[in-house]
Amino acid sequence: FDTSRTGLTLDFAGEAKDTANSVIDLKKSALAGLLLIYLLMALLFQSYLQPFYVILSIPMGIIGVIVAFHIHDQAFSMFAGLGTVGMFGVVVNDSLVVIDAINRAKEKKGNVQEAISIGISERLKAVILTTLTTVAGLLPLGIGIGGIDIFLSPMAISMGYGILFGTPMILVLIPVSYVIGEDLKKLFRAQ
Repeated sequence: FDTSRTGLTLDFAGEAKDTANSVIDLKKSALAGLLLIYLLMALLFQSYLQPFYVILSIPMGIIGVIVAFHIHDQAFSMFAGLGTVGMFGVVVNDSLVVIDAINRAKEKKGNVQEAISIGISERLKAVILTTLTTVAGLLPLGIGIGGIDIFLSPMAISMGYGILFGTPMILVLIPVSYVIGEDLKKLFRAQ
């Protein structure tokens, strides 16, 4: 709405515009966080390839979030986005624990397949317990046991289901990615 006599402009965007700006800011923050996670892991592992194994766990958690909101027939909200970003931290932590255990076993054994089996078996209980305790704490809030909180429920649903779906994928995807990465290293060294 624009009036030529007064020079005033009326914009009806309001809260919808603020929400759209918040979602854009959340996406920028998530991308910046992913880049920072990658850089820190590259320093930690002294490798450019191993951080990709960790970052592969994030899309698996996002798939769990998408499935959760479909199952619960809810709209994805700003708080759900914050829960998704929080879920990134948990699945990245689980992935780091697994890769570190594999790397330590590889230093001792030298054989990649044996190192993977030792590393996974060493950290399996810790990863599973972290997942189960986190999900057990979040899902009652998410599904409304004891009452619904319209703000925190979407956050709990996104974190809980993302972790629940992402963790089994971590335990499968990371060893497979690790073996593929080692094979690629051998292939490029041979040439």
